Order: sequence, then structure tokens, then C-alpha cells
Amino acid sequence: MVHQNRKEKVMSKNIPKAIWKFILPMNVGGYGYTMTMPEDAKILSIGIQDDNICIWAQVNPENTNTEPRHFFIVGTGHVIHYNKINFIGRVTSGAFEWHIFERIEE
Repeated sequence: MVHQNRKEKVMSKNIPKAIWKFILPMNVGGYGYTMTMPEDAKILSIGIQDDNICIWAQVNPENTNTEPRHFFIVGTGHVIHYNKINFIGRVTSGAFEWHIFERIEE
């Protein structure tokens, strides 16, 4: 009986997953860009595709609840003006290295 309960708990956590791509405009700079993503979206990677900075995230495609996420781009040697941030990744575009961060709401 205990084993069956454990199986039911595991099955109840079987949440649908999909990978979605979100495009971050290159011209946002240190001011940032707010995009809407499904709640609990987990950022997996970042890269350049068709001259756009793209963020790939694991989402629950059935989740209709969304939340604003705040990103900004910093060039090497530039000052970061926010305290609560998460580093997302780095991309190269031509001769430039761009460092992408997510600003955490306080």
C-alpha cells in the first residue's frame, strides 16, 4: 500500500514540459527589457539565432499564468547598476561580447 501511494505522488508531479524560445532585443542595453513568460519558466540556455539574442526556457505549456521577467544586456567593461541579478549567459555578436542578466524584483 505504501508503494502505491508513492507511485501516485510521483505521477501527480508529472507536469507537461516544452522548450520555448524568447527573443531579447539587442538594443535594450543596461535599461533592460521586460518580457512575459509562463510562471516557473526555467531558463536553459541563451544564444544568437538570426542576429537575435534568444533565451530558451523549459515551460509547462498548459500553464496560463504568466509573470514579467526583467532582462538586461551589459557589454564587457560596462557598469552594472542593479544589485539583485542572476547571470543568464554570454553571447558573441561580431566583435562584441554581451553578458545577459535577469534582474530580480525586490
